[in-house]
Amino acid sequence: MNAGSSSLKMQLLPSRAGVHMERVGAGGAPDHASAFRSALDRLKELEPAVSLVACGHRVVHGGDRFMRPTLIDDDVLEAIDDLGRLAPLHNPGGLKGINAAREALPHLPHVAVFDTAFHAGLPDRARLTGLPWQFAERQGIRNYGFHGTNHDFVTRRAAELLGRDRSELRLLSLHLGNGASAAAVKYGTSVDTTMGFTPLAGLLMGTRPGDVDPGIILHLLAQGM
Repeated sequence: MNAGSSSLKMQLLPSRAGVHMERVGAGGAPDHASAFRSALDRLKELEPAVSLVACGHRVVHGGDRFMRPTLIDDDVLEAIDDLGRLAPLHNPGGLKGINAAREALPHLPHVAVFDTAFHAGLPDRARLTGLPWQFAERQGIRNYGFHGTNHDFVTRRAAELLGRDRSELRLLSLHLGNGASAAAVKYGTSVDTTMGFTPLAGLLMGTRPGDVDPGIILHLLAQGM
């Protein structure tokens, strides 16, 4: 399950039957809870004999706390909510989706999978910004990287197609869509990526400018903007 601020994507695995809902709360389903129930009903129509065993949730920002898929409890929900300050367009929507799914399927284990987790082991040269050290130490200002679930998947898949073990390969991975990022994956580990403290940095994207020279901001401010 992948819940955004106004969208909901769900897919059954391993069959890959899926449902994609847009405009949640804005002309479509009135809220994430009703959207989830409708999507679940549709999936059951597509796969009448399905027996659900778990529900996985894509969450964009895991900060320094979440380095791997994590079983969701109330403490995890609170932490995801707090990390919303670092991904205000993403984590709140993900949280709504999780709450909707837990309400509809309380008997299932729910697991959060974090976009940042694959990049959790970035070396200092890629992890740290050019700002004073205390910003990283005291305020957590560092490069987290995003789209990790996809960079992880496509590099595994590339290794399969090459007939090689990923631990033997040095790969460049591209996630290209409305949001876009690149990653350098060395022997199965992310060692650099274009996104940084937030998903705004790096490549030019659909509604995000990517890297912007800070001098442009100062120049526009000086011009009265």
